[in-house]
Amino acid sequence: MPEGVPIYGKALVELRQLRCMTQDDLSNACEVAGWRVPREMISLYERDKKSPTPQTLAAIAKALELSRVEMRALVRTPTLDAATTNGTADEEADADRRTAGKVIVLGGGVAAFAPLDALERIRESAHHTVDSKLIAAHEDLADTLASLHFTARPDVLLGLVAKQADMATRLLDQSPSTAMRRRVERVAVGLCTQAGSLTFLSGDRVVARRCFALARTVADDSGDDTLRAEALTFGSTLYSPIPSGGCSGDTRLSVAMLQEATNRLGTEMPDFRALAHRWLGQELAAAGHERGFSEAMEIAERLADKPGHGDGRGIAARYAAVLNSDGAARDEGVGYVLLGRAEQAVEALSEVQAEGNPRRKATVLIELAAARVLQDEPEQACEELSQALNLAIASGYAMGVERVRGVRSRFPTIPINWAQLPYVIYLDEQLKVAITSLQPVCNSCCVRWRSRLFG
Repeated sequence: MPEGVPIYGKALVELRQLRCMTQDDLSNACEVAGWRVPREMISLYERDKKSPTPQTLAAIAKALELSRVEMRALVRTPTLDAATTNGTADEEADADRRTAGKVIVLGGGVAAFAPLDALERIRESAHHTVDSKLIAAHEDLADTLASLHFTARPDVLLGLVAKQADMATRLLDQSPSTAMRRRVERVAVGLCTQAGSLTFLSGDRVVARRCFALARTVADDSGDDTLRAEALTFGSTLYSPIPSGGCSGDTRLSVAMLQEATNRLGTEMPDFRALAHRWLGQELAAAGHERGFSEAMEIAERLADKPGHGDGRGIAARYAAVLNSDGAARDEGVGYVLLGRAEQAVEALSEVQAEGNPRRKATVLIELAAARVLQDEPEQACEELSQALNLAIASGYAMGVERVRGVRSRFPTIPINWAQLPYVIYLDEQLKVAITSLQPVCNSCCVRWRSRLFG
């Protein structure tokens, strides 16, 4: 029998919950030598009753898509255990702690993996002056929160991001040098735009508007065109008709903001420049400008071939890294839907691989359903919207529910009234349940944290 690998059961629980997975989900995703790992075994691992074999641990890591840092935080090592047991740590153990990080339960079931020395320095910041090490600690934690953006529930992550954004904005006038202030401005803009994105995903446009406005104020004060472009790009989502399924929005404003953003972006961060051009292409498609859509997508494709990808820190770099993996096909598909080209939309959206990311998967399904409406396929459209609703509820994606409502509102009434079809009636019932279940949670969360940033 192969020897088991000792792990931290609590860390496994938090990593699983971070991916919005149940024990059954993890069990179904784990196969070793053709056999599924039973849910009961997952439960034993999480309660520290049993250690997985190396093969099982590898299957768990693959199912959860663990990073190297997360793996090192999950697996017990002699160095870390000895340091914990003896209460002392030599230089090697201390370096291991800083590199590996630690599972820090920051609240609401969200586990963040950040260097311990960074977290300790931030906790003790009230007793120290602002220096380069403190700012570096805030940069590290901002990167950690950005890495959670696509996996944690937005209503859970929002409180953590708002807290750090509040701390970063308070540091703006305490930085002793211009160079340090510039670093703090980058952190503050990133955290404020992330807070705005999270509140928007949670369905509160009012708080999102204030977060994005604060990000733009800090960016304008900095005089940094890259920060201004970042704030404009994220802020444009407030005016886009796309997240609401075409039920609201102002394409004139969203296009103007994205055009200004793409003009301000220099040669740095080609990933983010490509993302901004693709978003501009979508907005131009929503406005009916097919040529503008094609040109923006071509520019984004050229940028994707430029060197320097993977550079940068914070939420902008994280968005670009995640959405550029298969975002080109998704954004192209969204544009084709908006232009009424159903077959091309289905072809593009079918290429998107969004497994493990419920919000993105829900978005792809919603846009596929919109294409089915254009193809006059009500049953297929309802099936995809039902799947999207389940994913939206599980991941706290309130704006996803709004997007489903937008597609539903475009169901035709002639020559056949789709509202009378049985699968449409069932979809309407699901929508009522989704709105009822998500709205109180999201409202409560946004009300709780709006005072964090705005008093």
